Amino acid sequence: FGKPVKSCATAETAYYHFKTLYEQGGELALQEISRKKPIEKNRVEAHIEQAVVNMAYGFPAYGQHRVANELTRQGILISGSGVRSVW
Repeated sequence: FGKPVKSCATAETAYYHFKTLYEQGGELALQEISRKKPIEKNRVEAHIEQAVVNMAYGFPAYGQHRVANELTRQGILISGSGVRSVW
């Protein structure tokens, strides 16, 4: 058992936990193992989120406050912290 555990740089129990998950459900079982559920009330509207993502791809050097200012000029109200939560 030592070789896979050492090559993955993980604890033995974690290795066998993930191995069992993979054997039972394949890759799909490994995708959704997060314990936290997303908090829907803290999300921004879909069109605002898409505008932030478009701005991030179009202007990758802009920081969160610059993106917020540019979007405010376009009539989309979001704070720098709101931009950061989308990233």
